[in-house]
Amino acid sequence: MKATILAVIGILVSTVFCFAQTTSSSKPRASSTSAAASNAAGGVPDDQAWGRPEAGIQISLVQQGRTAVGGKLQFKLMLRNVGSAPVALDAKQEAFGWLMLAYSRQKAYVSDKIALVPLGGAWPAAISPGAVIEFETLDVSDCKAFDYARSAELLRAYVSGMNYGSIKPAGTFSRVLSVEPGRAEFTLHVPQVRQGALHAISNRIDVDIAPPDLAMMAAGERKAFIADLLAKFRQNAWSAQEAHDVAVKLGPMVVPDLASALADVAAVPPSGRMWLATAIADIPSELSAALLIGLLGDSDDRVRYCVCYHGPKQKSDKLDQAILEAAKSASDADVRPAAYALLGFLVFRGQAPQDLVKIGLDGADEPARSAARNAMSYYAGDQVVKRLRELSTDKDPQVSSAARKALEAMNKGK
Repeated sequence: MKATILAVIGILVSTVFCFAQTTSSSKPRASSTSAAASNAAGGVPDDQAWGRPEAGIQISLVQQGRTAVGGKLQFKLMLRNVGSAPVALDAKQEAFGWLMLAYSRQKAYVSDKIALVPLGGAWPAAISPGAVIEFETLDVSDCKAFDYARSAELLRAYVSGMNYGSIKPAGTFSRVLSVEPGRAEFTLHVPQVRQGALHAISNRIDVDIAPPDLAMMAAGERKAFIADLLAKFRQNAWSAQEAHDVAVKLGPMVVPDLASALADVAAVPPSGRMWLATAIADIPSELSAALLIGLLGDSDDRVRYCVCYHGPKQKSDKLDQAILEAAKSASDADVRPAAYALLGFLVFRGQAPQDLVKIGLDGADEPARSAARNAMSYYAGDQVVKRLRELSTDKDPQVSSAARKALEAMNKGK
């Protein structure tokens, strides 16, 4: 028993470390012959991912349906024997498992002990080679989620049958879900006859968690969720980028909250304010466009440049005109507003006002021109190159010259 407990704890430690180090899903590790036989026998899709075989037993975990913060978290679990010998089960002991959901090495959860019963209601006396066993949909939404820090105690209790009621959970899984990249895997404890229990670990899967529906949330819950979201913009550039991705998924309802956070210049670092401005630009609405027009006069030039670049995504005539005016009104020595605007129009719209071409790529400031051309080279998608080639034959010599110089710089950069 002690050896079994130590083995399980070793599995858990290794699992969390690997969660933090890798982003690719685990693939089947069985031989192609065994896998093909199992698939043929059980009707399993050929591309279904499985965990590493343990005494011939493999587990497959697949997320089911759409999962949002505070909502259902469900999985489909399957087992198969890809070995050459049957696995005899000890009917006197319970087969069970646990789910791990990890966001990072510091933020991971282990589920309560989950009893597993195959479809049909009973485990066979032995799992024959090539056999496939399916289980009822695994719904862990209301299952207790324990902090990984208590996992060693939990697993000792799970395997030994000891009581673990004194360990307080962090909440249910539906309560601990976050809109951030997460990974999950399932470990199955299967008692064998005369050989002790085997522990088969499923494939690791990316867990897709959607943001909540703000309109359906209670006022207190909404306030807390928005506060947590805005706090990420105040941390660092990486967390601000993650918060941006969540905000964009939430849509127009969150724009006023983003605007309020942006206005608090003292509390939000420059990187956070830039990501806030980008989030507003990435949520098309009249309010977003109006806010971005106002941000063209922001005290931080980085925010202004951000609006010049991302603003064209809105496809707003008023905002387009405001960006063009901002580019024209900049000092002769500073073509950066025009350069960023030019990039934004070409990257996100496929075309740009000719005045921006002249100002952005052929202005008076050589460092700014070089920066603009280098940026053009970096963002030179097919649409940008096509448009520049069209502009290189423009009747306006200043436009055609600037476009040719940009294309020349791109070719030199390749």
